[in-house]
Order: sequence, then structure tokens, then C-alpha cells
Amino acid sequence: MTKKTKNKKKYVILLSVLVLMVGLGSYVLFQKNKKGEPHMQDTINYAPPTETEKKETDAHKDKVVEQMRSEADQPAQEPGVRKKVTPVISYWGQSDPGSNLEVGGFVQGVIEDGGECKLVLEKQGREVAEMISSKKDARSTSCSPFVVQRSSLDSGKWNAKLFYTSGTSVGESNQVMIEVK
Repeated sequence: MTKKTKNKKKYVILLSVLVLMVGLGSYVLFQKNKKGEPHMQDTINYAPPTETEKKETDAHKDKVVEQMRSEADQPAQEPGVRKKVTPVISYWGQSDPGSNLEVGGFVQGVIEDGGECKLVLEKQGREVAEMISSKKDARSTSCSPFVVQRSSLDSGKWNAKLFYTSGTSVGESNQVMIEVK
């Protein structure tokens, strides 16, 4: 046998083994899928909900309805008496040093438009105040955004408080330290 013939035989044998391995691998994979085993990415359950799942969902719905009823059953305020609330300053910051200061907050437990939100910043006896009207959210009253012009603020640490006043509610937030850059 010549050297060329030996190389051809090796090539044919190697190619046959490779084809056999690919065929065997495909057969095994096909048999697994034929047995009903799911593909790795097919994990969504499209079957109708079970009785247990239905009961869990109904229990959750009942809990949400009960929570909504308990919030609605809170005693009504006497005429002329405002509910005491505590606004929260929820975020503040500047996009870049030297840019305007943005501050936002909300009033939990009150859902109404048209209240008055007042932000007061104080530093070494100097006060800067901004006012906006409140907007109702799904579960609170929003006092956002306040945009305080950078030109009215010195660099450094400022004490901030948020005040809220409406026909039904009144209150002030805890003090927050805000650094202006």
C-alpha cells in the first residue's frame, strides 16, 4: 500500500466515526424529547390553574379588598380639623456639580390634588423656599419635583424640610441634610 492510500483510509475512518457520533448524539437527543422531557427553555406552564392556585389567588384578592376597606373605614375628621401627616423627602440631588438642585417627596395616607407643598432649605440662618402644588398618586400625594436654582444656593450642607398643607391635612417632614455642590 502506498502512503497516499493509507492517508485516504485514515480520512475515511475518521469521517465515518464523526458521522456516527453526530448521528448517535442526534438520536439520543431526539429520544429524550420524544419521551416528553421539556426543552431547557420551555418552562412556562400553559395548563389551566389548579384548584390550589385558584384558592391562593382568591385569598390574595380577599386580603387586598380587606386592606382597602380598612383604609376606607378610618374615622372621618371633624369639620375644620385637619389630619396630621408627616411628609417624606424621598430624593434629592444634582445632575452635575453646579447644576440646579432637584428635591422630591410625598405624603403617605393622603391622596389628593391641590395641596400646598413647601420645601425650605436653611443654612447658617439663611432660608431658601420653593412651593409647588401636590398631585395625587395611586397611594399617596406627590410633592415632586422641586427645582431649586443653583444660583440661589451656596455650596455646602443645607438643612431641608418639607411642609404640606391642604383643606384636610397639615404636617412637616423630618429634617434632612442635603449637600449642594
